[in-house]
Amino acid sequence: MMRVMAVSLVAMLASVARGQDGPPPAGEVLSLDEAVKLSLQGNRSIQNAALQVKRADADVGAAKAQRLPVFDVQVLAGRTLSPVRITVPGGAFGEFESTGPIPSQDTVVDVPAGTSALVSASVAQPLSQLYKVGLGVKSNELSRDIDREKLRAERASVVNEVKRLYYTLVQHQSALQAAEDQVKTYRELDRVVAEYVSRETALPADRLDVQAQLRAGEYKVLSLRNALATEKERMNSLLGRELDYDFSLAAIPEASFEEVDLEAAVAHAIERRPELRQARLQVDQADTGRRIKKAEYIPDVSLAVTYLTFTSVHLNVAQVGMQLKWQPFDFGRGKELAASTLQLEQAKLGVRETESQVRIDVASRVRKLHEARGLLEAQRIAREAAREKLRVTTKRYETEAALLKDALQAQATLGDANAEYDEALLGVWTARSDLEKALGEDP
Repeated sequence: MMRVMAVSLVAMLASVARGQDGPPPAGEVLSLDEAVKLSLQGNRSIQNAALQVKRADADVGAAKAQRLPVFDVQVLAGRTLSPVRITVPGGAFGEFESTGPIPSQDTVVDVPAGTSALVSASVAQPLSQLYKVGLGVKSNELSRDIDREKLRAERASVVNEVKRLYYTLVQHQSALQAAEDQVKTYRELDRVVAEYVSRETALPADRLDVQAQLRAGEYKVLSLRNALATEKERMNSLLGRELDYDFSLAAIPEASFEEVDLEAAVAHAIERRPELRQARLQVDQADTGRRIKKAEYIPDVSLAVTYLTFTSVHLNVAQVGMQLKWQPFDFGRGKELAASTLQLEQAKLGVRETESQVRIDVASRVRKLHEARGLLEAQRIAREAAREKLRVTTKRYETEAALLKDALQAQATLGDANAEYDEALLGVWTARSDLEKALGEDP
């Protein structure tokens, strides 16, 4: 009867090693799609990148506003430090036959010092500056486009991290459940073997073997619980939630084996990768910056209306005309233009280097996916072999042709094979996620 009980316990161990479904874990069940969706909505790094895009939009609007007329008003109120003297030349107001020139001679008007105000107002509509303003708007728009590509890159990076962490969590969650079931079985087996030893139908060494397996299982449970708790905190942080939010995850489906065409993947990545788009935009931005430097040689010409009044003498002057501002000598301008040209050449080299890195990255990800699939197939066969070995060892133990430690060893081998298969499956899904990121897919 005791041997029958031991055989049943070995069978229970085998069922645990085969990964039979247990009770569902507590907490919210979070699917991979839901995790990705929550990360895109709540991740703080993504939100920060999105705010940067909004700031860039505001900079574009500010640059466009420079095309509008410039209003300038200055008021100086106070007391004059000396009398105001105004000289009116003879004939300043005209010369008539009946009276002659008015005034007939130079006339000096002295206004004593006192409280006065000087008001100056002008409205200037830029004309020649519109070309430079347009280049400035284009430069800001390119900066905004670069920030948008950075946002795409951040979204892809966060989604990839969420997927990788999700796969690791699923593996550890499944391993923890299996380890807890094994510990329960080992405790029952320890009780049965202790009874065998008391009846002198089993050796004390047999119980020591079981206890060693039990202690190892308890340590594994503790290690997996700690790892799972840390990884859940990381996941909650990625999703923008409270760190102690409790949840569990759905099982990972078996991986499909569709083929990936390397040339098509590289071509797709060359078109879609955010890093390469940023490099190309930086070339346009450097070229625009060089053109802005060249445009600084153009004088600023505006259509201006000005008005000047001095209250002490009731002087009012209004004028409309063309306003010119120009700095003909600026010896540092040529050096700045040369630096802008060199920056453009650097940006062009950056595009070529980034394209090379993208090609290498995509090819590497495709190869790693093929390797992961090969390893998964090898681990699948190894798992089947371990299952068959456990079945044979269990039969031999039932017929007293094998020892209990042989059955325990076979069970441990199957447990290791299951863990290695799960790790290989995790490797396939992780490699696929890395390839999706390398292709520049929008999440």
